[in-house]
Amino acid sequence: MAHRYLEITKERSRIINHLHAALDQTFPELNDIFNPIRSVLGLTFVSLFPHPDFLTGYIPGTMAKQIIGLVSPKIHLDLIVRRCNEVWQAGQLSYPAQSANSFLTNQIHSYCEEIQRYNQAHDLLKRQLITYAKTFPEFKLIASIPGAGEISTALLLGFTGKIARFPSYKQLNA
Repeated sequence: MAHRYLEITKERSRIINHLHAALDQTFPELNDIFNPIRSVLGLTFVSLFPHPDFLTGYIPGTMAKQIIGLVSPKIHLDLIVRRCNEVWQAGQLSYPAQSANSFLTNQIHSYCEEIQRYNQAHDLLKRQLITYAKTFPEFKLIASIPGAGEISTALLLGFTGKIARFPSYKQLNA
């Protein structure tokens, strides 16, 4: 499970890099506003407005109403409004290298959907890994070390198995 978790993390990062490269051609300012683009809010903005021309007819208030309906109610309204203002202002000043009907805008939508799928798989695997790791008696001890969170502890236990099987710390390191 730990190997799969790292594979998903690596693949998601690869797609995020592709998304950033595509946005450099269509709406580069979004790379500065949402960096890295992997949150639900960032992906929603990028998917809806992959090019400044998609902002035509919008003002920050109408953007916020649309975004609020698409994201979790746990995301603060102030953050959504602030991001709408930033995106709208950036759209007024942007001069993209590609037109709004470029193949890249469709590619950006695909990247956003793919990242969201990886996010869901990542979160599910993370929960499963932590749940499994909690069955090890060492979990509480390792997780209590400052800086060692649940996922780091779960990954350590996922790669090493039962730590008690190592007679010394040197063998564990090796």
